[in-house]
Amino acid sequence: MEGRADACTHPRPLADRRGLESAIRQRAGVSGTARSAHYEIRVEGILDQRWTAWFEGLRIDSNDSQTVISGPVTDQAALHGLLNRICDLGLVLISVRRFNPG
Repeated sequence: MEGRADACTHPRPLADRRGLESAIRQRAGVSGTARSAHYEIRVEGILDQRWTAWFEGLRIDSNDSQTVISGPVTDQAALHGLLNRICDLGLVLISVRRFNPG
């Protein structure tokens, strides 16, 4: 959406970011051994169950003004994909909580 001040944008194409992120992680001594974890993503607005497939089968619960999208997320790349989908819908992100596997 051109002209939107709050639009989600990325300064570099995805392929460029992956190479840069890999170099930064390597230089910082960070390993890429992310494990699956359960996430709870809270957004402003109401989504009904029809959005479950679009959010890759995660659970969707709504109350009067908020929606919670929750379930297992395989890795950080998948989490970023979910957050991008939230951005694409123009939803306001309230919180992201990670629960350790176990």
